[in-house]
This record gives sequence, structure tokens and C-alpha cells, in this order.
Amino acid sequence: FRKDDFQNTTNDGNAQCITIAVDNENNVTEFLAQIDLTRLLVDKIQELADETKNINIKMLEQMADHSININKLLENRKRVIILYCFLRTFTTT
Repeated sequence: FRKDDFQNTTNDGNAQCITIAVDNENNVTEFLAQIDLTRLLVDKIQELADETKNINIKMLEQMADHSININKLLENRKRVIILYCFLRTFTTT
């Protein structure tokens, strides 16, 4: 909407109310078109927010999987070192 086309009824700093001349069909049609556009934009924002959440979840899952793999690798290396030390004690005596 062009603010100049409508009369501002209140302005409390938080919200601005706009009076629409309902006897003028063009104003009502434009108002309803703006509502439809706003709904489409809200839906698109919601879709992008959901997509962002899903990407974030996948990234966190990959990081968790990577962390688990590192822990398994460290555990396996620890076992190898223990086994090596154990075998070394028998071969040196």
C-alpha cells in the first residue's frame, strides 16, 4: 500500500492502523491482494526456515557421526597400543 492513499488513524510507535475506504472496490481488492501476497511470503519464509532447520540437523548428525568415528578410532588405537605393550613384555623376557 501507498501510505498516502490511506488515512492514518493511530500511531503509537508500535503499530499503525490504516482506514480503508470499503466503498471503493479498488482499495478492497488491493488490500486483499496484499494479504494474499503476505501469506505467500510468510509461507515461503516458513519453508526456508524449515529447510534451514533440516540442513542444521543434518550437519549436527554428521558432526556427531564423525565424533563417534574418531572415538572408535582412538579406542582401537588404544587397544593396539595395549596389545603391543603386552606382547612386548613377553618378547623381551
